[in-house]
Amino acid sequence: MTFPSASIIYTDVAVQGNRLYAAYQGSQQGVSIRDANTLKKNSYFNTGVDASRNIIYLAAKNHFLKYDSSSKKLLDMTFPIKSIKYTDISIK
Repeated sequence: MTFPSASIIYTDVAVQGNRLYAAYQGSQQGVSIRDANTLKKNSYFNTGVDASRNIIYLAAKNHFLKYDSSSKKLLDMTFPIKSIKYTDISIK
C-alpha cells in the first residue's frame, strides 16, 4: 500500500486483532486505522502532533497523548523541557 502523497511518512505500526494502527506525519499528523488483512482504511484521526475500547498512546515532541479508538483525546501531558523528544506509539 502506498499513500498517494509523498509528504506523508508512516512512523509506527501496531496491530490488535484485525486492526492495524499506523501513525503518520508530514503535511498531516495522525493515526490511520486499517483492516490488518486487506489494509483497507476504516477510519483515521488527526492528532496535530508529530506522532471495542482500545486506548492509543502517542508520544511526540515533548507530549504524551492518550486517545480512545474513536479518536477522542483523553489526556495530553506536556513535559516542561522542550528538548525532550518522545517518539513512539502503542496500543493497550
